[in-house]
Amino acid sequence: HTTTPPPPASINDFLERMKQVVCPQNFPEDKIRQPQSEPPVAVPNGEFMGEGQFVGREDTLKVLLGYWALRMKVSQKTNHVLNDPVDNAHVATQGAPGTGKSRLLHELMKMSKTGIPQSLIDYIKTPQSDEAESHWSSDLVPSDIDALSEKLKKTVPLLATFNCFSPYVQDVDTSPARSLSVRMLASYYLDLQNANDDAHFKKFRDMVLPLLGNQSDPVLFAVKAILQASGKDAVMVCVDELKNFAENEGLRGAIDISHQIGLLLSASWGNQLVFTLETTLDSAIILNADSDSGKKIWWVPLKSLIIEAIKMFNFPQQLLVAMENLPKATTTSSSSKGLKRTGSTLGNLDRQSRVA
Repeated sequence: HTTTPPPPASINDFLERMKQVVCPQNFPEDKIRQPQSEPPVAVPNGEFMGEGQFVGREDTLKVLLGYWALRMKVSQKTNHVLNDPVDNAHVATQGAPGTGKSRLLHELMKMSKTGIPQSLIDYIKTPQSDEAESHWSSDLVPSDIDALSEKLKKTVPLLATFNCFSPYVQDVDTSPARSLSVRMLASYYLDLQNANDDAHFKKFRDMVLPLLGNQSDPVLFAVKAILQASGKDAVMVCVDELKNFAENEGLRGAIDISHQIGLLLSASWGNQLVFTLETTLDSAIILNADSDSGKKIWWVPLKSLIIEAIKMFNFPQQLLVAMENLPKATTTSSSSKGLKRTGSTLGNLDRQSRVA
């Protein structure tokens, strides 16, 4: 029988205890994240991600980064309201298996080291398809994307994944909030690249959960601790595969996790920022989570690239070659229509983008 230590009195106390947890005596040195380490890997071993270039997502990234740029711009207003359901909206994407949700997170987290690739910045600044432009806020100007790119270089990427191919095994005895916070802390302190690193995550979880004690808001506490430890200006919280958590812990648990993200978005951050993106197979998880708070949900349209689905299900090589030689990836249609913002109001939204 072990005695649970009391919760830390402060973030400083917590960070000192974390130094005793994350050390070569407890974890192999190559599993301890270093400042020069690559960002967290959304899906280890390249599962379902292939080795090819990340292509066909320019419009998706234009919409998503536009939302983040708007959040950064709004946060600088002197009359910014913390609980405004639009200014602090969720950014979410939903798609079937193989549509590239985890790969999207992976590429976004890489921007914390490099900023937004110049080719993508140029694409964003150039008027494109009606669909991408319909999501573009009239409050944004091209220089806002340059500012976001610089901000992302000063951002800590945090991954809270429930992907079944990741080393982040399902928690069996923690609250959704604690489950989310321990994953974010693990992605900051550890460099877990392989699915068989699950033993390291379990050990980390078992050592860190008692340190969180009975924190009333462990997610907020964890993010503030990470910001202080890193000295960065912002965090990028990527939550992957909420549906998987629902399958193991029940829909209510997954909804609670999404609700925790909503609380982060409405917290006071001063000069710091929190960017978030949630992915899920089932949009009801996020919709239901915000029904109480009345937050706006900004859905990022995730087109289904057929070539990705074919690779996922191991179709014959001849078919892969034929598909890769197509002039342009075939996509499914998206029902997402205009997201227009004037001041603090939004224009016509379709059934995917609505007040929850």
